[in-house]
Amino acid sequence: MQIYICIITIGFAKMVYVCINNHNKHITTMELQSSEQAYSTLEPYFEDINNTYNEALKEMNKMLSATNTLLNARAKSNLLHALAMSAAKKYFSDYKDIKLKEEYSTMEVVFKGEQAIVARFKKVNKQNLSSNITTRRSNAINLQYSLFPYSVTYVDIGYRLDESETEFEAIVLVCRRGQTVLWSFDVTQSDSLGIILPSTQTGQLSIKEEKQIKIKKARNGS
Repeated sequence: MQIYICIITIGFAKMVYVCINNHNKHITTMELQSSEQAYSTLEPYFEDINNTYNEALKEMNKMLSATNTLLNARAKSNLLHALAMSAAKKYFSDYKDIKLKEEYSTMEVVFKGEQAIVARFKKVNKQNLSSNITTRRSNAINLQYSLFPYSVTYVDIGYRLDESETEFEAIVLVCRRGQTVLWSFDVTQSDSLGIILPSTQTGQLSIKEEKQIKIKKARNGS
């Protein structure tokens, strides 16, 4: 059985989660990075993130144009994801403070620092939320429960295509907790510091939990 005790404060204040996993007796206390802290860590790589996605989309458009192949939205998403992972190796492999991890049919970009940021390439909707197949791992990531022996902040390197599906409508960095966006950066803009998307779901845990997982939200200061 797993128990998550969450002390939640939205905005620039600290957000701490004490997660107790009775199965492996691992206890992790997480203090998520604020938008200002994360911006300081991630902003130097905005250009590389843009280049990664733009190169991937250019390659996908070239491939589809050459073969006149019609793909549905899911197939396009899978293809673009694969091309983005390939492009990411070109733009991020030489950084000493970045680690690329390929597993679970995806790639994690680990930005090292005082507290690591672990990012995944994801397609996002109009609310800048990605959709995930429900597993214990995806639930843990969406709820900001560390899968490492240290605290991390999980971030989606998100993209959204326009109606033509040949150009990007948005490329964003998103920190979420459940269905709530805590902060989000438009990485195509150089002055995106401080952009925090409003949410009517603040303080709620609306993600579907498995029956064996109980979640308790503690009062602030308790």
